[in-house]
Amino acid sequence: MFKQSKNKLHANKLSLNESKSSFISFLCTTNTVLHSLSCFSQETVVKYLGVYIDKFLNFDKHVAYVVGRLKSFCGIVSQLRHYCPKNDLLLFYIRHIRSIIEYGISVYGNTSITVLEPIYKLQKKIIRLIYFNRSRESTSDMFYWHKILTVYELFLHNLLKYSLKTCNKMHNFVFLNNLVHRS
Repeated sequence: MFKQSKNKLHANKLSLNESKSSFISFLCTTNTVLHSLSCFSQETVVKYLGVYIDKFLNFDKHVAYVVGRLKSFCGIVSQLRHYCPKNDLLLFYIRHIRSIIEYGISVYGNTSITVLEPIYKLQKKIIRLIYFNRSRESTSDMFYWHKILTVYELFLHNLLKYSLKTCNKMHNFVFLNNLVHRS
């Protein structure tokens, strides 16, 4: 299997750096696959296109990464809220914070609610910071009135957008067909 892939790469004048390559085994029923990939290092977590994928596909490492990035924005918002109007802070939230949460959510968003809960809690904290609310005050009205989607709603929104594009045949099927016919 590995030799076939290497031959295809060579035929297309592509190279593979074995020292920088690794593989992750999600479900492996035989050792033949592992034996043929012995030149690569086996990893339990791999960062692929900015999303951390672990071998159990529970995405807790990626959520921890997103939480770390969002925590840094809590400090920024807590300082900016004294100098900027709320509308500007909401734009800051949409441009910076929501984009971090939304990146790759179609991949990691279907994980369990408990894994996504730290992101949701930080969303609520940031909204409370913007509106100078206490930590025990409800944020559901603020999410609703300002049309801010929670992490769970962002996943559903992206899933529905993808489904709508699929139903209306708006995907680039030429690209997808080329992938299917070449293999």
